[in-house]
Amino acid sequence: MLFLSRLCRPSVASAMGAACKASLCRSSMRSVHIGRSIPRHRPWSLLFGGAVATGVAAWASVVYANDVKEETSRLPALRLLPTALTTPKLPSRPFDTNLIADIAEKAMDSVVTVSDASLRGLGTGFIIDDAGIILTNHHVVNHIHGRIFVKLSDGTTMQGTLVGADPGSDLAVIRVQPKSKLTALPLGSGKVRVGEWVISIGHPFTLTNSVSVGIIGGVSRRLTENTPFHPSTDFLQTDAAMNPGVSGGPLINTNGEVVGVCFGKALLADGVGFAVSVHTVKQVVPQLLQHGRVLRPYVGMSIIDITPQIAAEEKRVNKDFPNVDSGVLVTKVSWSTPASKAGFKAGDVVTSINGEPIKTISELHAALGFKVNEPLTVEVKRNNELIQLKLIPEPLKSA
Repeated sequence: MLFLSRLCRPSVASAMGAACKASLCRSSMRSVHIGRSIPRHRPWSLLFGGAVATGVAAWASVVYANDVKEETSRLPALRLLPTALTTPKLPSRPFDTNLIADIAEKAMDSVVTVSDASLRGLGTGFIIDDAGIILTNHHVVNHIHGRIFVKLSDGTTMQGTLVGADPGSDLAVIRVQPKSKLTALPLGSGKVRVGEWVISIGHPFTLTNSVSVGIIGGVSRRLTENTPFHPSTDFLQTDAAMNPGVSGGPLINTNGEVVGVCFGKALLADGVGFAVSVHTVKQVVPQLLQHGRVLRPYVGMSIIDITPQIAAEEKRVNKDFPNVDSGVLVTKVSWSTPASKAGFKAGDVVTSINGEPIKTISELHAALGFKVNEPLTVEVKRNNELIQLKLIPEPLKSA
């Protein structure tokens, strides 16, 4: 009754309520005495009351429907938004639940254990050439005094020869003499995105063939502060596990390609690990195979990154200082070096190398790369004048 009275107009509800109340009162007059049943000679009163209530309810529903139709016709027409705006669709991409397992299983044939004469595993390595070329970390082989041994995934152990090692990139190459071709891991293109899934495989705490999954947390990291790493060495940041023993193992993408060489993790930090990027690997390994060491360019000048504050200070001291707020500032040029021979002077601002814009020291090192004894065209701003210099880097003697 309460429900119907809310739906109907007041007049309809009151009429219906009165009718129902009257019928119920008549029918209940004969049941107020406890233990006495309703007399059988007057059943027509219940039937009449129910018929009246049913008729009123039917009439009220018809009136209410007409009222609703009349009221809704007065409302302004609703403007429906396109489905694309209201319910955006995410790209559907099927996910293979066994993808990680399949990639890891296939890659394990190429992952090896690097150890000393005691055959106690000191680190991990992986095969990059089926003829027996193995890549690992410099700090892994640097801890081995004497003979190097390599244990394959099938348990075969062979003595290895150190072809070359580079502390500046923490990479080392070992050669073994297998009786048959080995299974090599393909190297990726070097194009890695933040958020990309990666898999690390190694032997942490002598637990062989351990697999860990994570994502790329950052690219082009430089770990030069209080480390022996060269500024050109490129690191990937990842939260894949980098425990002791994983060093030298492969960091693999979902295509089964190596994107980095596991290095280690940040001290007092969880989920912050690093791997030498495959971009650096492709630059260093050929030199290790050819020279046994890495030939890096030596220029012979001190440089700093220009900031707006540094530019303002230089402008205060020298009113003719170039109008720049970024770039690389030459602060000192050593005598009888490639830089002095090219004509560099303190106060020059390096703006490009071989047409490639230079705004930071990292970009300068990347542009120099491993170019040795190769002429480079360097543009500098000197007192708002643009000058081109010919620079020929020499091999760094301490490399």
